Amino acid sequence: VNLGVTPSAFWLRFTLQNDTEDGIFLKIDNTSLHELDVYEQDLLSNKVIHHPSGDLQPFSFREFTSTDYLYKLNIQPHHASVIYLRVKHPQGTHFEVSAGTLPSVMTEQHQKDFFQGVYFGFMILMVCYNLFIYITIRDKSYIYYVVYILFMSALNGANAGFTFEYLHPNSPIFNKYLDVYIVLTGIS
Repeated sequence: VNLGVTPSAFWLRFTLQNDTEDGIFLKIDNTSLHELDVYEQDLLSNKVIHHPSGDLQPFSFREFTSTDYLYKLNIQPHHASVIYLRVKHPQGTHFEVSAGTLPSVMTEQHQKDFFQGVYFGFMILMVCYNLFIYITIRDKSYIYYVVYILFMSALNGANAGFTFEYLHPNSPIFNKYLDVYIVLTGIS
């Protein structure tokens, strides 16, 4: 879903059928949505369950320790629920919505985390290598390159949700200033 750049909040409604014997999980694949509310309406009892979230709340408020938003839905096997999403993000509202059993959702998350780990491991290797070259030959261009790599890694870490999870999980106000990472990367 791509709703563009706007300060407005958007509502989405869809019906989700549980055709399994297991629980169903809803995954919103965007780590930086400022306001995200999931409402689940059981069609049998008309009961509504609210799952508030967003990157303006502390990381510990999430139902699961995941950079993406993951919710366990209360849909009974072979029944359906109506899901309402309220999404607001002033810097571009785009996200992917998927649903599945816990093993299927976690398999996808595990693959994504593996490739992120390869990327950040390579960036650490690049920083160490270029610091070694700088210390050896004292050419300033290598230290500038190290700074660039660090800011680029911080930007990608912020986009992937890792800076929020590991650097400032109890200070969600920093998530409003993702643009600072972008500016510092450009300046470096």
